[in-house]
Amino acid sequence: MAKNTGVILGLIGLGAAALFISRKKGDEIKNLSVSVSDVSAKFSSPNVILNLNLAVYNPNTNAVQFQKFLGNLYYNNAIISNIDATKPVLIPARQTVKIPVQVSIPAIKFGANLLNVLNKILSKTKVIAVLKGILYVENLRVNVEHNIELNLTA
Repeated sequence: MAKNTGVILGLIGLGAAALFISRKKGDEIKNLSVSVSDVSAKFSSPNVILNLNLAVYNPNTNAVQFQKFLGNLYYNNAIISNIDATKPVLIPARQTVKIPVQVSIPAIKFGANLLNVLNKILSKTKVIAVLKGILYVENLRVNVEHNIELNLTA
């Protein structure tokens, strides 16, 4: 039994060494940069429909696979919506890909802030929400946090 364990451990060691030797420094996945673009928000009673793009830049020499984005949208430090964007997208090397995200927010989720939001809309004052979450790309987890200006239209 001990003899077999030694052989197995030896094979594992050889496999790890071969992987280490075959991996080039340039093949490591570097952190991606993420920004938010093309934000639009529209009242569609009784909801607010928010559309945005996560613009993901891949600085690597190889394409990487976007798997999902999981996060929350906050207004006045309260969660108003969960976000689950799970459509896989290939992000080519040294390029930016826009990943569309649509969120339907029940107006009631603004809670006690709903009158405040309506007053801001009527007075053409900015309504700022915060997007927080994690972008999953292959073996990377990228934290995302962005302020989003909601220019609401009817």
